[in-house]
Amino acid sequence: MRPLQKQILALASVTGTLVLVHFSLQTLALLRASDPPSPLYIERLAVLLVYFIVPLVAGWVSFRYWLLVPAGLGAVFIASLAFVVTHLPSFLFFHLLFIGIYLVLDWLRRENQDEILINEVEIEKLENEKNQLDLKIKKMKEEMDASVAKYTTYYGLREVGEKLAMSLVLGDVAEMVVKEARNFLPSGESFLLFLAETREMGLSLAASSSQHDDEKIKAKRGGMYDLWVLKNRKHLLISDTQKDIFFDQSRADEGDQVRSVMVVPLIIEARVVGVFRVNSSQPEAFSLDDLRLLDFLSDIASPAISNAALYQKTEELAIRDSLTGIYVQRYFKERLKEEHKRALITNANLSVLMCDLDHFKSYNDSFGHGAGDLILASVSAVLNAEVGENGIVARYGGEEFAVLLPRFSKESALELAERIRKKVGEATIDIRREATRTTVSIGVSTMPDDTLERDELLRRADQRLYEAKRKGRNRVC
Repeated sequence: MRPLQKQILALASVTGTLVLVHFSLQTLALLRASDPPSPLYIERLAVLLVYFIVPLVAGWVSFRYWLLVPAGLGAVFIASLAFVVTHLPSFLFFHLLFIGIYLVLDWLRRENQDEILINEVEIEKLENEKNQLDLKIKKMKEEMDASVAKYTTYYGLREVGEKLAMSLVLGDVAEMVVKEARNFLPSGESFLLFLAETREMGLSLAASSSQHDDEKIKAKRGGMYDLWVLKNRKHLLISDTQKDIFFDQSRADEGDQVRSVMVVPLIIEARVVGVFRVNSSQPEAFSLDDLRLLDFLSDIASPAISNAALYQKTEELAIRDSLTGIYVQRYFKERLKEEHKRALITNANLSVLMCDLDHFKSYNDSFGHGAGDLILASVSAVLNAEVGENGIVARYGGEEFAVLLPRFSKESALELAERIRKKVGEATIDIRREATRTTVSIGVSTMPDDTLERDELLRRADQRLYEAKRKGRNRVC
């Protein structure tokens, strides 16, 4: 039975008892006033007493057992008054009737109460089982959600691997790895990908990303954490740098800005090709799951980075002279084509230097081709040092060099050519324990001063080179 139904029955029991007592007292008053006692009032009083059974039963059904007391007492009280007024023994029968009904209902109440207790125990047991099942279901749901999240993550990593495999540009691959790491590790604040430099046994920063736009990366060559991972070839997780006793925090490049650190090596075929670090300014920012995820990402990134680095090296070998390390003629002409187009669009200067070693054949004849190679390498080093990042230095022929100088005016190109001429003349080359020097003749042409045509720009520089040769060598024209 529903709680509302029980409340309605309880209210009906109380109301019914009060109404019956009221009408019974009223009937008794009328009965007392009649002389002799009216059979009609006696009959009405008997009916009212029978009706007292209704609130008794209603109270029992509503489980409000205390309602049996007022209903039963009310009925006995009215029956006693009826006997006093009428002196009819039949009204004493109602005492027995109501006492009997009360006893039966009370017995049923106790029986019902025992059953209720048993039911309550069963209900409590079922509720406990339900709670345990709810906990199990909740735990299973959490595990399923975690499994789905992991599956989604690792499926996403597989897609990352496919993306990385599509690019052979080392810079693009490094940037892509950092970008994807940010998506998979939201607790990370800064991401640094270093590439290993085999010759120097060090690191160089290839790509980085930070939540803080104004953050400057100090450790361009890697910090103590990165170098430790490079040396030991193991991953590293520091939950709180301020509580860590293994590393000397005074040597940390980021100082107190970094509290949590994860670093993993990028290994391919037992060779470390790089190191990947993730930082956070919050302690306890990374879990072991995060470290495993970063390890997995590094496993995917390592072959892609290795392939891109190998491709870059192959390309560089294809465009660089094996003896001098400077660019070959083919690459020089490709860059000249690009820079010529750019100069035409932007109306900028573009200069070319054509350089030729003086009396180079005599060195080969006197000392052999090995000596000639030493001289070529020495002059290439001077050209690289003087030009630097300002232009492109290439070996154009046997002993001939070409220099491409974007945005160099005629005057600036002549000044640089003169510096090169002097530096080449001052450089000493040890050949067979003998200090030797060489000289160089240089021809200079500039766009738009001399021409707007690309081929003509080269031809003019070549003409002026031979003019310098005719005028006695070791000069700039």
